[in-house]
Amino acid sequence: MPDFERLYQLLQRAQLQQATDSEYEELLSIIQDDGSGEVVAAMDAWHAAQDTPRELPAYEAEVWAPVLKRVLAAEREAVIKGAGGLAAGNTLPASNTTNAEGSPNAGSLHAPDAAKANDSSHHPSIPPTNLPSIKPRLWWAAAATLALLIYAGSRYWASNTTTPHPITTATPKKDFAPGGHRAMLTLADGTQIPLDSAGNGLLAQQGSTRIRKLANGQIAYEGAGTKDGQLLYNTMSTPPGGQYKLMLPDGTLVWLNAASSITYPTAFVEKNRTVTITGEAYFEIAQNPSQPFVVNAANTSISVLGTHFNVNAYTNEKTISTTLLQGAVKVSAGNSQQLLQPGQQANTDAAGNLRLNEHVNTQQIIAWKEGFFSFDNADLPAVMRQLARWYNVEVVYEGPVPQRSFNGEIGRNLTLAQVLKGLSSTRINYRVENNNRIVILP
Repeated sequence: MPDFERLYQLLQRAQLQQATDSEYEELLSIIQDDGSGEVVAAMDAWHAAQDTPRELPAYEAEVWAPVLKRVLAAEREAVIKGAGGLAAGNTLPASNTTNAEGSPNAGSLHAPDAAKANDSSHHPSIPPTNLPSIKPRLWWAAAATLALLIYAGSRYWASNTTTPHPITTATPKKDFAPGGHRAMLTLADGTQIPLDSAGNGLLAQQGSTRIRKLANGQIAYEGAGTKDGQLLYNTMSTPPGGQYKLMLPDGTLVWLNAASSITYPTAFVEKNRTVTITGEAYFEIAQNPSQPFVVNAANTSISVLGTHFNVNAYTNEKTISTTLLQGAVKVSAGNSQQLLQPGQQANTDAAGNLRLNEHVNTQQIIAWKEGFFSFDNADLPAVMRQLARWYNVEVVYEGPVPQRSFNGEIGRNLTLAQVLKGLSSTRINYRVENNNRIVILP
């Protein structure tokens, strides 16, 4: 039985910024030892009961950043251990599979200074929808509550001198499961193969090209060729709430985000290796200096030889964003061209104007591929657009859009209710309508 009296003492000292390092360790230990969810529930109740403003010292980043780092580091260690016993840490081993056993399943909302992985060479795969133990999910909820308490909560109470109005969040009539490995493969003759239900092995043969689903779920092309000299095209598309990995005929690896597609030939026999995408995709291009790789996305064209980059071309985003992680790419739009270096991003607007962003957080850009939502000073509409695509829901605003910014990471395999719980803890109010619509209230 948890010592709730001691838990409340530690939470209050944390809120007042008076807790020592040993007391933070003790608080984290209480949360980690919670196997029933009682501590999570107690923390939620305690946090909800804090309806009286308190005299708090000013928020100091240099004080809270180390605390939040410890929360995030401890949380990831707990999740990784619970998901299959991988070594603890912020970096996971590279994987060429889409069945990411052992990959992280959750994250914590945290301050902008909180720890982030800086190694762009690792590429953990998509997290599983279910884990063998519920404890990591309980730990995430408690760690997120603690992080919100000591970051957003302390700043809110410190900056308000009047009693805030209580917020009532409607209980969703229906929760929404996270997305998973779902995609449709459309062959040159129009035949459609739902990949999430297809068995492993040979899926189809087009000319001399064999299409196989590997044991890890990945789609691969073998013996790439043409049919009677005719170039054949396939399209892989993911629905809202879907995500998939593909190996193209030349060995290039492609990760498709939700509500995305890629159209490509079953054999690269022309001068350029050309593909067309919608939505968002991450590429690891197989090197072939004699045959450049070209990605077309609406009014933007990206030319590469061998490199790693991400393209976000969702139609409800303001720009098409090409972000380079490794190598070099040339982005073209209209009469403009821009050569990117690693860490840079090119943005193309609807009018074809090309703009260079010289310094971007590349790990935040590809967090979707690694199994996280990652927000870096994102406004509420930007956050909700990501959630809408992944959970296949409609988001509408009743009245003015709340002016909030978000920083942190949340696991993409959490349910929508768990994610929205974090948002409501940061003074976002909402309700669920018709089982598929999230209404954001003023």
